[in-house]
Amino acid sequence: MNERFKKLKAILKERDVDALLLVNLHTSSIDPSIHYFTNVPFLTHACLLIPLNEEPLLLTAKLDYARAKRESWVEDVRTTDNLKQDLPKLLREYRVKKLAVNDRFFTLEMMNLIDKDIRIYGFEETIYNLRMVKDEEEVEKIGKAAKITKQVINEIMDIVKPGMRENEIKSRLEYVLKLRGAEETAFPSIVLSGPRTSDPHGSSSKRKVLRGEPLLIDCGAKLQGYCSDITRTFFVNGEPSDEAKEIYEVVEEAQRTAIKAVKPGVSNFEVDGEARKVISEHGYELIHGTGHGIGLEVHEEPTISFEKYKGARKVVLEKGMVFTVEPAIYVDGRVGIRLEDDVIVTDTGCKVL
Repeated sequence: MNERFKKLKAILKERDVDALLLVNLHTSSIDPSIHYFTNVPFLTHACLLIPLNEEPLLLTAKLDYARAKRESWVEDVRTTDNLKQDLPKLLREYRVKKLAVNDRFFTLEMMNLIDKDIRIYGFEETIYNLRMVKDEEEVEKIGKAAKITKQVINEIMDIVKPGMRENEIKSRLEYVLKLRGAEETAFPSIVLSGPRTSDPHGSSSKRKVLRGEPLLIDCGAKLQGYCSDITRTFFVNGEPSDEAKEIYEVVEEAQRTAIKAVKPGVSNFEVDGEARKVISEHGYELIHGTGHGIGLEVHEEPTISFEKYKGARKVVLEKGMVFTVEPAIYVDGRVGIRLEDDVIVTDTGCKVL
């Protein structure tokens, strides 16, 4: 039994819960934690049952069975033609009375499939706590994805010239990402120019890039299911405005200060506070968190932000946690500068991947 199952089962025992159930009923809602525990990505019609006192069981559609049997860490792999029908039977077979679920993906539809006498426990926080600390294999995958992403951004920066359109640059970017080894993009890439850089999550358009303007590229590669997330802002073939240059230097200082603060024992709120302090001292505002965890999802725990931001909880950093550091300043309608790197917490500090 691998370490992931051992850690989970220790928690099940401590909380007196019979089993953890993870379910993918639809392609529109795929729980990455099934990949985390089985090593098999994108099982579209499947469930994973991890009982406290028995071996894990993976139930999957016939079209995924051969792949699951070949790749899964779970030895007991079975097929189903009707998961909705077979799921309650499975829970009865294992005599489950106390059931843990990932409440981030557990829907009312799933709840209605479970016998009413089974007590359900939300294990979302527990699952994400386990996934938050990456092992060496996970770090290697994220590191390779980050390396590909940075290489490709540099390649694209070398060919961008005034007159190119944002969506043309985006198309080239995503093509080269895959050419250099990415299985797919980790998320829809963002390419923004000029005043449109002030929209943090804007969509690329037909707008032509002008000389000296800021060009913001935010993209990531996905490699063996693991994501990277990198942002660069640079100026196209010319000198930036005084305002843009000043903001870039402030953001650069904020990122450098935040990265320097990362080490075991420091909280996510403290790291965010370091970046936020630099930006506020220069008269600007950081309107989002300083970063977020990355792994099987491009946004996961820990959230590097201030307390109460989008429900963020305090997390004390540990060796093996991987997250982004991405301070930014946006002046609406004029300019936006964001710089983002992926870092891993080490024994004494952190390393930029």
